[in-house]
Amino acid sequence: MELLTNKQTVAINEVIYDSAVEQPVECDVLLPDYCPDVVRILKCMVAPADVAAHVEGDKLTMDGIASIQVYYVGEESAIRCVDYKVPYSKIVELKSPPANPIINCTATVSYLNCRAVNQRRLDIRGALSISCRVIGRREEEVITSADSVELKCRLCDCTDLVGQQSRTFSVREELELGYGKPPIGSIIRSEACCNITDYKVVTGKVIIKGDLNLHVLYQGQDGGNQLQTMEYTLPVSQIVDVDGVDEDCICDVRLQVCSVSLEPRPDGNGECITVAGDITLNAVVRVHRPQSVAMAEDCYSTKYECTYQARQVPTMRLEHCVDQNVMYKDTMDLPEHVSAVLDTWSNVSGIQTRMADGRMMMDCKITVSMFTMDENQQLTYFDRTVDYETPIEEAAGMGDNFLFDPSVQVLSTSYSMSGSGQIEVRCDLKICGCIYTMCRKHAICEIAVDEERPKKCDPTVGLYLYRASKGETLWDIAKHYNTSTRYIMEENGLTDESLDDRRMLIIPMV
Repeated sequence: MELLTNKQTVAINEVIYDSAVEQPVECDVLLPDYCPDVVRILKCMVAPADVAAHVEGDKLTMDGIASIQVYYVGEESAIRCVDYKVPYSKIVELKSPPANPIINCTATVSYLNCRAVNQRRLDIRGALSISCRVIGRREEEVITSADSVELKCRLCDCTDLVGQQSRTFSVREELELGYGKPPIGSIIRSEACCNITDYKVVTGKVIIKGDLNLHVLYQGQDGGNQLQTMEYTLPVSQIVDVDGVDEDCICDVRLQVCSVSLEPRPDGNGECITVAGDITLNAVVRVHRPQSVAMAEDCYSTKYECTYQARQVPTMRLEHCVDQNVMYKDTMDLPEHVSAVLDTWSNVSGIQTRMADGRMMMDCKITVSMFTMDENQQLTYFDRTVDYETPIEEAAGMGDNFLFDPSVQVLSTSYSMSGSGQIEVRCDLKICGCIYTMCRKHAICEIAVDEERPKKCDPTVGLYLYRASKGETLWDIAKHYNTSTRYIMEENGLTDESLDDRRMLIIPMV
C-alpha cells in the first residue's frame, strides 16, 4: 500500500573536527639599522595571531601570522620595541569532506623564549596552540504526517546554522597628540579593541557599527625614561554580505582586530605630533535560523501491519548569543625595587567552560603586565598570572550537553596605587560566543504498510472500558487497543495525552 506522507527537511549541524594542534614559531633575526643595540631584554611577546582557515576536500588548512614584539633596553637606558612577523601554515586531515563547513579557530601561546645572541642578533623560539572546531552542514528528510496511519509526533525546536561570513577592512586615520603632550620619539607599544554598538539585519546584508579603542605608549622626542600614553576612540562601520540572512535570523556579530600599524609623522619643524594609523579589522557574522519540526517517532496502522525505518537525527539548538561584560579586580604586591608604574596591559589565555551546580562557569588565566621604574630610575618589566572564574549569566540552568566557544576580549586595563608597594588592577573583559544544545532525536524517515497482513479485530466490540493509571499516555493505550488517540480524547473530553491521575476511560474502536 502506497502511503501519502509529508516530509520536512531538517538541517543537520555536526561537529566533525574538534582538536588543537601545535605550530612552532622560530626566527633568527637582526635588529633594523635604526634600532640601538640591545643592552637588556625586558620581554618577548606574541600578539594574538589571526588565523584564516578553509577546507578543501578532506583537508583543513590554517594560515596565520604570528606577530612577535621584543621589548628591550637600549643605549641611554631607553626602552625600545622591535616587531617581527612570522607566517605559518598548518594542514590537518579530516575524516570526511564536510559540506558548507563553519570553522572556528583560535591561537594561543604555548611558550616563547628569546635570547640575545649578541647586541644585534636575537634568537626566538616558541610554539602556538591552535584550537579548531569544524561544523559541517547537511540535510535530512523526516516524516511529519501520513495518511491512513497513526503517528506519534514530537515538536523539535532546533537551529539551522545557515553560514558564517567574514570581511576584512582597514581603518586609516591621522591621529593628533593631546594638548601638552611632548612630540613622539618612538612608539613603544599599541593595542586596539573593538566594541560593537549596534547592528542591523536586512535581506542579504548585516550592517555593523562600533567603536575602535586605541591605546598608544610612546617615548618623547627628548628621550629619557618618561613614557607617555594616548587614548583614541574611532567610530567604525561595515556592511557584510551574507547569503540567506533576513530579519528572521539570529546573528552572532563580532569585530576582531587583526593588526595595528602606527607611524609618527613629522611636521614642518621636524616634530612628530601626529600618527598615521592603519588598523586592520575583521567583521565576522554567524547566521542562525530557528526551526520547528514535528518529527514522527512512532506509528501504527489500525487496519494492517506496518513497519518503519527510523534513525537518530543529530540536532543543534541555539540557546544564547552571549554578550557579557565582566570586570576582574585585584590588589597585587609589587616587587620591592619598583618605585613607579609606567603602563599596564593584560591578556587572557586558557579559556574553558564547565557546569557547576546548574551554572555555567568560565575559567581562564589573566596575565597582567606592566612597565615599571626601579629606585635607580631603570626601566623594568613585571607581570603576574592569576586564575579567574566568572558565571555565564545567560546560561543558568542548562544541562551538560552543550557546545560553547567563548572569546574573551580585554577592553581596557587600568590601575591605581593602593598603598606602599601595592597596586589595584582593573580589567574590563567582554565575553562573546554562541551556546548550543546538542542532542539526538529518534525520527521516522520511511513507513511501509502491508495490505496482505490485515489486523484481527472483533467486529462485535464497539468500545472498551479501561482503568488508566497516573502517567499513562493515550498513545500507548490507543496503540494497545488498535484505535485512535483522537477518538479517545473526543469520547472522554480530554485535552492532554498524558493522564494526571487514575481514571476510567471509554475506548472507542475504529
